[in-house]
Amino acid sequence: MSFSDIDKELVDNLLVFFRRIEELRKTKFFSFYRNNASKVSIHFQIPTKQVEVKTNELDDDNDEFIRSFVAIIRLFLIDVDKFSFRYLGDNYFKSNGGLLFQLFPNESDIFNNLRKILNDFLNSKPQLILRRGFRDKKYSFESNLEMIYNFVYGGLIHNNIDKLEKYFVFNLHINEGKYSILYPMYRNYIIYILLNIANIIDKISNIVIEKILTKILTYHIEKANELYHTDTIKASTHYNSAL
Repeated sequence: MSFSDIDKELVDNLLVFFRRIEELRKTKFFSFYRNNASKVSIHFQIPTKQVEVKTNELDDDNDEFIRSFVAIIRLFLIDVDKFSFRYLGDNYFKSNGGLLFQLFPNESDIFNNLRKILNDFLNSKPQLILRRGFRDKKYSFESNLEMIYNFVYGGLIHNNIDKLEKYFVFNLHINEGKYSILYPMYRNYIIYILLNIANIIDKISNIVIEKILTKILTYHIEKANELYHTDTIKASTHYNSAL
């Protein structure tokens, strides 16, 4: 395999991955939390027996900022687009025959390792254990993936009927009883999951996707310069590929 086997569709998929990350970095949500840690502190006042909950979060009462952030980040995790983790991993970064693995083994190893770290994190049990009852049913989350998917597809982005009731259980009546204490912790953990996903994707973009695109660009420019005086048609093809 050689650089000539890299077609326009593959380059376009890598470019879309890279540009989507650029969009993600510009969101208010990501920009804020890159410089400000999400925190929840609980203070119990002994004389009055009152509990005070303090949070350090982006002012986002109607979820506008987190919604715009999630609208982008979810595209990397579903299989609709050809720049998703699964599509790129299964079609280009596989160790047994993947084109990018053959041409860029070091970057591919990093991609596959970070993808595994992300999958392991999503499939692991939440560090925050939450259980709520509603209509004689008990609700909880078995994994970080289930928790974030319920938050996203239960009500934030889509109203999936299978997730809707569970979404309501954990996201409505947030100021009632002891859940007025638990909800900020739940919200904080949702932010933690989202930022962990974003940081891994951001790292892949920086040390894998961007490096591969740079090497492909360099190849076409050098090849075009080499052919410029002997075969202008082929040189033009490489210049156009570089564009």
